[in-house]
Amino acid sequence: MKSVLGRSSLVWLLIMCALIGVAVSAISLNDHYSNTKSFCTISEKINCDVVNRGPYSEILGVPIALLGIIGYTLFGIFVFFHKSLTKKLAFEKKDYWFYLSLMTGSMLSFALYLTALEIFVIHAFCILCVISQGTVLIMALLTWWAWHTEMA
Repeated sequence: MKSVLGRSSLVWLLIMCALIGVAVSAISLNDHYSNTKSFCTISEKINCDVVNRGPYSEILGVPIALLGIIGYTLFGIFVFFHKSLTKKLAFEKKDYWFYLSLMTGSMLSFALYLTALEIFVIHAFCILCVISQGTVLIMALLTWWAWHTEMA
């Protein structure tokens, strides 16, 4: 079965997702340390300030947004250098997409955990977080698809 999305298109789409994730995480990190009202604090329920500055916004003193920047950056690097990394690590292409799927699956699991916190504990949503969660979902679906198709 011939894929509609070519390998180079997939790579650039994943890199764009990673860049969006880095940008959204950087804005969130700035909001985390800011003392002013965030642009995405709209109401009591749509409130980036409550989500981004509350007790669940850090793990062991490290802001979640910083973890996002690190995760998206690493993913973007792994995708951008996929050809040379596949050769250097002596991976089959299918294995390489499998490992990227594991990475995005882990990121998605963490995003779902954060979403559950927003829904059931914090009772507020952050627009930036929702964009990040959607980006991770797209990345996870695309890497899983690449792993399971001729893309590998």
